[in-house]
Amino acid sequence: MLVQAEVRSGIDASLVTLSHLSGRVVDQQSSPLPGILVRAYRAIDGGNQWDEYGQQITNQAGEYEFVSILPGTYRIQFDGSGGPRRYETEYYDNQFGFELASDIPLAPGESRTGIDAQLLPGATISGLVRDSTGNPLAGIRMTAYKFFENDQGGWWDTVGYTETETGADGHYGLDVAPGTYRIGFADRRTENHLAEYYTNTANFDDAQDITLSAGEE
Repeated sequence: MLVQAEVRSGIDASLVTLSHLSGRVVDQQSSPLPGILVRAYRAIDGGNQWDEYGQQITNQAGEYEFVSILPGTYRIQFDGSGGPRRYETEYYDNQFGFELASDIPLAPGESRTGIDAQLLPGATISGLVRDSTGNPLAGIRMTAYKFFENDQGGWWDTVGYTETETGADGHYGLDVAPGTYRIGFADRRTENHLAEYYTNTANFDDAQDITLSAGEE
């Protein structure tokens, strides 16, 4: 018995053309910075959320590229915290907070170049935490709050790698971007000590501002 073969048409597809994004990272003297971690964040849900889409490392010429990525809106982070010399972490275009980063729209098939960055040497905050009798305290959480400002006003926030803990000797050190900071200390391990801000106040608004320039320790 013969059965007539069915012919099904209209099984079509419309494929999205992928995009491309690239740039270069240099230092203050415009010399290339190899080994900088570059993260691409893609907007989802109309920009209400951002997902890390991918990572690239700059080559010896300071160049990076994201090849064959989905079209959409991106924000780019340049993480200078690795390597033998630490640099600031910033976002395109020359911003120190994710919320201030410039959106980069990529149309299907678009090749976007020139997403560059010039990084300054990072600054360092360090100190010693002791109890009321002068003994060093280990495991105290230190948080750095950075001051941000735009045309809407100014605010304090934590960004990037702005937390650390004291070591066994009570000392701490944290590499940060240049800027103005307020520092908080909290005993999150034992909760036996009252949290405070530098210098010796329980009120954030009364904390002392610490302004750091590039490369300052």
